[in-house]
This record gives sequence, structure tokens and C-alpha cells, in this order.
Amino acid sequence: MAIEKKIQDILISIDNNEYTIPEFQRGYVWTSTQVKEFFRSLYLNYPSGSFLIWKTKEPSKIRGEQKESNPIFHQLILDGQQRLTTIYTIFKGKTPDWYEGVSLRTDLYFNITTEEFEYYMQRKMSNNPEWINVSEFLSKGGVNYFISNLGSLSDENRNFYLKKIEILNKLSAIRIMVIT
Repeated sequence: MAIEKKIQDILISIDNNEYTIPEFQRGYVWTSTQVKEFFRSLYLNYPSGSFLIWKTKEPSKIRGEQKESNPIFHQLILDGQQRLTTIYTIFKGKTPDWYEGVSLRTDLYFNITTEEFEYYMQRKMSNNPEWINVSEFLSKGGVNYFISNLGSLSDENRNFYLKKIEILNKLSAIRIMVIT
């Protein structure tokens, strides 16, 4: 039976240590290009695939830090670890507890004029209001937080962002996207 959850609810479940990775599962292997393309797919509301979660009372060894908790069931991610790790890392600006390895990049940017995703390039993006940091935007509450801070901007930049509100809403809507 497939269970549907919003991304924001999945993030809460990860924060509450409801999901873990079994030790036999491979580590994180996605490249920056795969992360960028995955977020592009989410933004365009393409199907993102399903997650396979094994609900068990007695799990095998798991990856990462084990928090003190005594759940009745453990939920082990058997398929979807790359996607869940990517979602969590970009939304939270840090990796989930199960992640083992070098730090993952959180400097994914979004161009609100061309609607493209790219990793930070100083020459191209520095002081360019068209480019916003996706992790910062999503982790601070999306379009609502963004709009609440428009008052600190120049009239020119404020008007620019207000004209792009539909695009900013679409990016923010990834948070409430339903996945299985």
C-alpha cells in the first residue's frame, strides 16, 4: 500500500529520526548534476518516483548516528535514499543523521528569470538579484519569508521580485509537493 506524504512532512519525519538507512545500503552517490536535475524535476512537478520503506520491529544494523528512541517499528529506507538525502540537504542546509561522508553542497541557486538551477558561480551570480540560493529560500520558509524581507531591498529589486512572485510561489510549492 502506497502512502502519500508532503515533502514538508517527510522532512519532519527525518528530523524525528523516523527513517534510517540499513548498513547494507550503499552510501550517497549522486553527483551535483543529478541533484540539480532532480530539483528541476521537482520544480516542474514531474513524478519523482516512489520510496520503498521497510517497516520492521528488529532492524539490521543502520548507518549514521543512532538517536535514543524506542519506536515500536523502525522504518528503513530501501529505495529512495539518494532522493531523500538530497531533499533534506537542500531544504535544511545540512545532511540527515544517517548520512556518512564528505559534506554535500547546499549552494544550489535558482534563476527566477530563466527558471534554471545552477550551482553557485561568483562571477555569474554575485550581486545578481535573478539568482537566489535554493537552500536558504526553502529552509527559511519559502516565498512567505522572502516577501517579509522585501522591505529591506531597493525599490528596483523589490519591484523585480514582486513581478516574479508566481515563479517564487512555484519554487516554494516544492515544500507541499506530495510524493509516495
